Amino acid sequence: MRIESNTSQDLIKRHLKEEYSLGCQFTQLNRSLKKDLPSIELNEDVLIGELINFFNRLGFRSKIFNSDGISIPAELSLKEAKNFNNDRSEDFDFQQLMSSLTSISKSTDYGDIEWIKRLFIRALKKTNKPSEIQLVSDLLAKIHSENDKFLDSDHVEVLRYFPVDS
Repeated sequence: MRIESNTSQDLIKRHLKEEYSLGCQFTQLNRSLKKDLPSIELNEDVLIGELINFFNRLGFRSKIFNSDGISIPAELSLKEAKNFNNDRSEDFDFQQLMSSLTSISKSTDYGDIEWIKRLFIRALKKTNKPSEIQLVSDLLAKIHSENDKFLDSDHVEVLRYFPVDS
């Protein structure tokens, strides 16, 4: 896919998702857009850093991440990024998820319910101990009871992912 300065961000996002299982987020910078940039060919050899620099010259800060939401290092190619896995301990990932859910639980009007559900499901997949399952359960109950946007159906959907023997 060839990207020009006027190529739709949605089209770029769709291509990165379908071809490389990557997500991309754009943030408009406070400067004028450059319309006369040379195009860039999106292929498996393009480095993440080259893509980020291209978007930066267009006036956007961009973040490219994998399906787990982990930022891809700039020195990787799109081909390498497709299979990027940041090797961290399961405990670290679980603690990060719990930190996010704890922060969310302190706000009674947090609105991205789909994201909250995904965080809970990921946390449940990483639980190793009954105490961790209980922690997830307590946070789920708190968010369900205090956030009016987190409906009974959302609660039931997350409950389906709890281990059977908990």
